[in-house]
Amino acid sequence: MKKFLVILFSLLSVVSCAFGLAACGETHTHEWSQFWEIGETHHWHNCTTIDCPVTDNSLKDGYAPHDFSNGNCVCGKFASIAFVLNDDNASYSAMAGMGIDNETEIIIPAECNGKPVTSIGQSAFEARRSLTSVTIPDSVTSIGQSAFSSCSGLTSITIPDSVTSIGQSAFNDCGGLTSITIGNSVTSIGRSAFKSCSGLTSITIPDSVTVINDNVFIGCSSLTSVTIPNSVTSIGESAFRDCSSLTSITIPDKVTEISGSTFSGCSSLTSITIPDGVTDIRNSAFSSCSKLTSVTIPVSVKFIGNSAFGNCSSLTSITFNGTTEQWETITKYYWNKNTGNYTVYCTNGNLRKPIEEN
Repeated sequence: MKKFLVILFSLLSVVSCAFGLAACGETHTHEWSQFWEIGETHHWHNCTTIDCPVTDNSLKDGYAPHDFSNGNCVCGKFASIAFVLNDDNASYSAMAGMGIDNETEIIIPAECNGKPVTSIGQSAFEARRSLTSVTIPDSVTSIGQSAFSSCSGLTSITIPDSVTSIGQSAFNDCGGLTSITIGNSVTSIGRSAFKSCSGLTSITIPDSVTVINDNVFIGCSSLTSVTIPNSVTSIGESAFRDCSSLTSITIPDKVTEISGSTFSGCSSLTSITIPDGVTDIRNSAFSSCSKLTSVTIPVSVKFIGNSAFGNCSSLTSITFNGTTEQWETITKYYWNKNTGNYTVYCTNGNLRKPIEEN
């Protein structure tokens, strides 16, 4: 029995030394490299001694998850997200880090070094075409100019309720976007914010928004439905130009002017009702809406600009909520070139399109 125990102990010692699980100074001594080995999620030091039996990286010197809390990781791996201290010295702005290449998913943290991340910086992730998903935390209040411009791989985005402003061209040319949720605190949507988002099919603008700036949805050729709340008082020029799939839209009651080219090229639009209170229909506002057959114009309108309904070749019915005399007092500048042979239906009679304008 004693002889058996001696043999067993000897075997166990040999096995332990072979796998580096015990201190076997005579058989193998670890000499850890000063250089880091970098994995997808962790880093470590390899043993430089020949035939080191330790193959499990988690048992090697310095093994730990990457830590980007102070910028790039100590092992030298670059962070996907960088943070810039804002002028208030109390918050950070998120930007693309040097390790962003080929990343498909970005999760922006709510804090950095104990301070909130309150903004996504100007051009922060511009032209990062590999990105398919971005998570924006509730700490963020603003999305900067061109922040995600030309991120063509993005398919959906949720803008949290904490965000109050969406900057100019923030999502310009994000052709893969099919879904956008805008939070309930956004008050302003910047110029060209969603320009050329050709895959976008529908969008709901929250009640908090008061201003839709120029060119916001220009070139959104798949957009079929837009909900604009009554809180909106101003819609900028070219805002929905060339939204060729848009079939209907309701203009809020507080809008007083239809800006130039706002709905130009909306070739699927079949009818439009301009609300009471609108005084000006500016140049090319509805030009080239080739399927537009009917328009309702309120008596408040005093000006119809050049080519406002130009090339609306299907337009046959204009309902004017005033008398023929009031219709004639509206200032009009070459507004009806190449329209259909419309009739203006007034409260006291009808007017045909003049022959010389056909």
